[in-house]
Amino acid sequence: MIEGYSLSLSDGNDWWIASDEDNLSVVNKIARIMQLERSDPNGSVQLIFSEILSNQSDKTDHELLKYVNVSLSRQDWRCYDSESVRIWDHKEKPLSLCEAKYRSFEHYVYLSLWNSIRPIYMRSILSGGIPFHASSAELNGKAVLFAAPGGTGKSTCYRRLPDYWKRLSDDENLVVLGKDGKYRVHPFPTWSEYMRNEHNNTWNTGCSTPLSAVFFLEQAKADEVLQIGNGEAAFSMNRSACQVFGLFWNQASEESKSDCRRRIFLNACEVAHKVPAFLLRVTLNGNFWEAVEEAIS
Repeated sequence: MIEGYSLSLSDGNDWWIASDEDNLSVVNKIARIMQLERSDPNGSVQLIFSEILSNQSDKTDHELLKYVNVSLSRQDWRCYDSESVRIWDHKEKPLSLCEAKYRSFEHYVYLSLWNSIRPIYMRSILSGGIPFHASSAELNGKAVLFAAPGGTGKSTCYRRLPDYWKRLSDDENLVVLGKDGKYRVHPFPTWSEYMRNEHNNTWNTGCSTPLSAVFFLEQAKADEVLQIGNGEAAFSMNRSACQVFGLFWNQASEESKSDCRRRIFLNACEVAHKVPAFLLRVTLNGNFWEAVEEAIS
């Protein structure tokens, strides 16, 4: 039995995230965390959790084959094999098969889920989007990103925002190019919370908000906002997107890696051209959000 959930992104990429009967517990976890609704495939791009390619013995009558009319010959697939997850992308069909490892270890299954969503990012990159290693928040219908390398204060700033701000995500976000030509932010889960056994938060991944500005954080002795040029903004956006992929790229071929990096850089240049970017200098105790509000007003 194959069961799945839908994820619709603002760039027109509709996903069906599903599993065979052996992996239902895995896909149910990802659906709860990302607030997905159960659905039928309906022509969507499919990300299916299964081990059908990893263990091909006695698979000719597998239930999954009723849903995917493709050859199981490995030469028709690209494989990304990491410590936590093995992903098979079909070279011609809008289909990815994913084997989440560590299913018997609750702590590590979330690392598998974290890496399993990379096909979602990669398809949106083909549509002009980029992922951000950043926190996101919304004020009066405008989303902003606070981008910085790990350990430099983005999560702290996210938590310090006053209550009239709506917090969206404090770790990863996917910026997509909407059908109206404007960029929108989809918040993605902070998987590390689940790896720390903090199982309370969920994220409405299918909901998006127009992107108003991107702020790159820098610790300072005074709170201030400085607008930066397109070139510096594109460089910083590209770096933030590359941080999201991290070790995942170690499992990609040089050709795939080079093509993905090139597309990310070109997309970052386009985002920098259309979305204002700022250097946000923040102190430990100041009201940095007041400078942010003035910048986006």
